[in-house]
Amino acid sequence: MSVNTKDLDDGSLSDAVADILDVGSRTGLRVLSSIFGGTASLLGAAGPAVARRRGRTSCSCRIPPPCWEPQPLGMFASRACPGSTATIRIRVTNCGSSPRTVKLEPSPSSKGLFIKPAQLVLGPEERGYAVVSFEVAPDAAEGEVSEFLVWVRGCHEHFFRWRVRVGRLCGVSCPEVDVDDCPDNIHHWYDHFYCARGCPQHQVTR
Repeated sequence: MSVNTKDLDDGSLSDAVADILDVGSRTGLRVLSSIFGGTASLLGAAGPAVARRRGRTSCSCRIPPPCWEPQPLGMFASRACPGSTATIRIRVTNCGSSPRTVKLEPSPSSKGLFIKPAQLVLGPEERGYAVVSFEVAPDAAEGEVSEFLVWVRGCHEHFFRWRVRVGRLCGVSCPEVDVDDCPDNIHHWYDHFYCARGCPQHQVTR
């Protein structure tokens, strides 16, 4: 197919080029269709791809929170009868190569919590347990909810929320919080943005 560009203005020339490209793309699709079969499926597959190329692409790479920020462990729930004691167990693993003291403490606003023991001295790869307990008042109303915030401070700072709901029909409930307290020894691509490795508390300030 030939086009005499001398007889075309700028608009007509661009239209002619577009027609040539359209003919070429359709010819290519016909050839592919003869090989693989299904012209409609090829056209359908090509359409969205072209639209995606023309549109603004979004990055699917997720940058996690900075490693110096406290790490959330989640929300846990217990059900307890009036006058009983609700408990939750914490299992802490020191998955580092050096000894570590891990402290467990409630937030200042979490009144009435007892943690035993209040700290764990763990060697490399050792695991320790602590129990958090809350005594429900004998006259607590059914459906009453108390929410607490508990901190686990080791190589990194971790926290979890614990909700205790008062109920008349309640069995034994003892959820468990699993804490892997590990130094970050892997060099991630996002380290170049904001994340220092290792244990923040052990970094030397100059």
